[in-house]
Amino acid sequence: MEIQPLLQVESSLTILIAPPAWGKTSILLGLQGPWIFVAPLRALAEEFAKRLSSEGTKVKLLKSRNQAQWRDFVKNPSGVVVATPETLPSHLPANVIEKCIVVLDEFHLFQKWGADFRPLLREQLYAWSNLGARILGLSATIEGEQLDEIKMWSKHAFEHISIIDLGNMRFKNPPYKIYRYGKDHMAMRRRIYWESRKPQNRGIIFCKTRNHVSRWLEWFAARRIACLGCVGGEVEQFRKSLLSSGDKTAWIVCTSVLSHGVNLPSFSHVFLDHKPESQSMWIQMAARGGRSGEKFILHTMDSNKLSEKLSINTFDVLVRSHLYLSA
Repeated sequence: MEIQPLLQVESSLTILIAPPAWGKTSILLGLQGPWIFVAPLRALAEEFAKRLSSEGTKVKLLKSRNQAQWRDFVKNPSGVVVATPETLPSHLPANVIEKCIVVLDEFHLFQKWGADFRPLLREQLYAWSNLGARILGLSATIEGEQLDEIKMWSKHAFEHISIIDLGNMRFKNPPYKIYRYGKDHMAMRRRIYWESRKPQNRGIIFCKTRNHVSRWLEWFAARRIACLGCVGGEVEQFRKSLLSSGDKTAWIVCTSVLSHGVNLPSFSHVFLDHKPESQSMWIQMAARGGRSGEKFILHTMDSNKLSEKLSINTFDVLVRSHLYLSA
């Protein structure tokens, strides 16, 4: 896909929307000239820098503002700088604005998180737009009101705005089956009990709270089932643990912190133990399965039809009978 011509226009915003695991970041490897990659999460920035290095690309990873690597880049922009909003300066020198494309990964988070608990994301976006930067935003899930806001920016922030929609709020590889449990949390819980007993299964459970993550970790540990957990602020340690565990980790339990970008193994089952606050978050979590094209089963707390409810209840009766007899 050729997007380079759009990125040559000064004071422009190009939004590329495509399903999770579609390969948006792979397009970046074909960009001409130096560019700056900004991820809203440090773990994403570090993973992307590692990937670029493995591809043979010259990359500088910024871990703090005004470090020597940034000063060297400003003198002679070349290769790629990878940063977070906190490590990249608000004021980009004129030669950087002229030569570089600014790529904002998970662009919807710059809008959503920037509106409340991380206002720096929006502040940086506005600062770079005021300098006339050429910005490329990448996302898989931009909701309707966010698209409306982006279009309004043409009146005061960007002279040119282009939106390329290759599949907003969609799966690249849809689940093989979807089980909707309605409000029956216990049926989902027993389904996790059942599936985790099968050695060939691998799964991820997205929990609403940190406390739920802790409870599941205790449950898996008591049954000696290989499991890793992750909550906010622990992504880096989780990545190290996952790397060191190799193929031994069968299950992962986490909050929404792992719904964006962090490389995870393949799963045969994806569980959402609560109803996410938005459809975009639902997609981000659900699409953690099938990223390599493998079949997976999705389990959600969405409302179900009568036929689905009967199917869930029938299976749950069999599970309860088995658990009772094997107790």
